[in-house]
Amino acid sequence: MGVGEGSHLVDLACGTGSLAVQAARRGAVAHGVDVSEEMLAFAQVRAERFGVGPHRHRAGFLDYNHSGPLADVVTTKSALHQLQDLWKQQALLNAAGMLRPGGTFYLWDVILGFEPTGADRHLQQWIDTAGRPEGEGFTRADFEAHVRDEFSTYDWIIEGMLRRAGFDIVSRAFPSPTHAEFCCRRT
Repeated sequence: MGVGEGSHLVDLACGTGSLAVQAARRGAVAHGVDVSEEMLAFAQVRAERFGVGPHRHRAGFLDYNHSGPLADVVTTKSALHQLQDLWKQQALLNAAGMLRPGGTFYLWDVILGFEPTGADRHLQQWIDTAGRPEGEGFTRADFEAHVRDEFSTYDWIIEGMLRRAGFDIVSRAFPSPTHAEFCCRRT
């Protein structure tokens, strides 16, 4: 994504801070944004271990107000699905607003790349194959809860949302029927 010395990165829903820390290690001005104080504390410990100091912000997709220079890169991974489509669109508009024209927006998430008529089969296959034994990661019950309670979006819907937020889709990849990666440029 071209993150290096002097570039500006914002990682929305940064979790444990691995991306913000790696960007700071490359000399970028990095901002890790998360709603979880525990995740930000973990990210701080990781940053200290590597001797870098990315900025940490306790906020979410909808209430983070970026100050300072516009970012060269804005990223989010495995978190946008926690918002209903109405709020996803607002989150994408917010991301575009903190990104310089021509800047990169990277999205990786649970995005459904199959036709709605195949939903039962694909979602059941995901639940059956992705769940791990208790104590070894996300369990079958976790994936069942995701399908029941969270807000995954079809690829054709998210593509429209990205365009409406002011992004050109540069590339997209679907490593599985339930996950997608989009690399976009702000227009």
